[in-house]
Amino acid sequence: MNILFIEYPHAHFQQQRKLVESGHTVYTNWHDCDYYKKFNINTIEFSHWETWTEDNCQEVIDKINELNITTVIVGLPTLYWLRNKMPEGVTYLGATQEVAEVEINKFATRNAVADLGIKVIPIVSEGNTANIDLTTFTERPVVIKAKDTINSARVLKEEQDTIAENYYKNLASNKHYDYYIEKFLPNMQLEVEVYFCIADGKWSIYYTGELRGETERRDFLKNSPASTWTTTCTLHKVPDNLNAVVRTNAETFLNWLAPKGGNYTGSVNFAIDNNNDVYWVETNTREDAYSCSPLYFSGDVYLEAITSSPEKYVVDTSNWVFTTVVSTVNNDPNQVYPLQLHDEYSIEYPNCLKYYKDTYHSYLGGVVIHSQGSLPTEFVNKLKEYNYVLI
Repeated sequence: MNILFIEYPHAHFQQQRKLVESGHTVYTNWHDCDYYKKFNINTIEFSHWETWTEDNCQEVIDKINELNITTVIVGLPTLYWLRNKMPEGVTYLGATQEVAEVEINKFATRNAVADLGIKVIPIVSEGNTANIDLTTFTERPVVIKAKDTINSARVLKEEQDTIAENYYKNLASNKHYDYYIEKFLPNMQLEVEVYFCIADGKWSIYYTGELRGETERRDFLKNSPASTWTTTCTLHKVPDNLNAVVRTNAETFLNWLAPKGGNYTGSVNFAIDNNNDVYWVETNTREDAYSCSPLYFSGDVYLEAITSSPEKYVVDTSNWVFTTVVSTVNNDPNQVYPLQLHDEYSIEYPNCLKYYKDTYHSYLGGVVIHSQGSLPTEFVNKLKEYNYVLI
């Protein structure tokens, strides 16, 4: 098959690798990924997807026809309408419009989730960013979320009001949006991300992980909610005593989501307080940008899973370990990364590397490495020789 991915940056790298290994020809809309050439993943230099509309996407259709694309996998919820633009005979895999709205219209989803009996975090304020007023409530920190656009959530902490007000004041007039502000969950133990696969009304869960560092990168000082998370966030195993209650809430949510149709992988995030109560946080109806999730089955099984059999998107994750390493050279984004060590120690290739001047480099100074069990000590020590350390 000839398969085109239309996606956020570095979202389906592992799936694309496996599809190539299975004999498929694979393309992605991200053209600045020279690293992908090592794995025979082809890149296409489209105009930026944010400029595409239902009346302005002919370059995509022309490329589908030119390359004899047989399957298009769309990981951008706002482009759900591409489903109706496919040439005859081309298979579309991605979110339906109703599914896309689950991610985009967070306020409506929040209300629907509450109706399911899943806890949601209380709201302290609502409005439009054109006239945001942070004086009507005293709680700090709080989380500012867009109601029905894809703007990233931001965390407002103590003594950041002026920075936040200036940020919104400086938005262009056509960039303002309706928002709601949630309390920051008191006594939060951890945030959990549940990865799932949905196909033709059925679902499966393939990984649950604790996500650390997400709050810190979203405040108004760091101001990097839309940047790559691989330099600041880490994934960890969810404690056994909490995993069951997380999965129970996830199953309730997925039983509601799956009948909305579509063929995609995504994630739902929950927060857990010190009473072990679980609260819905957000939902992604597509793969994460800069995804580090591995794929331990063939590309053909992947296609079968997202086409009709999500139960095949399940593996034993009991010994999965995600390790984040960062460059010690002032977080140098051009620090050479020793990819050859992955071959030497039979460790999965990481996502989000750059390739230029005949060498591999970390993306913004950080790399997330996946392994079955802890990384070998000798591997870690050799990373240090290249100025990379674990965080």
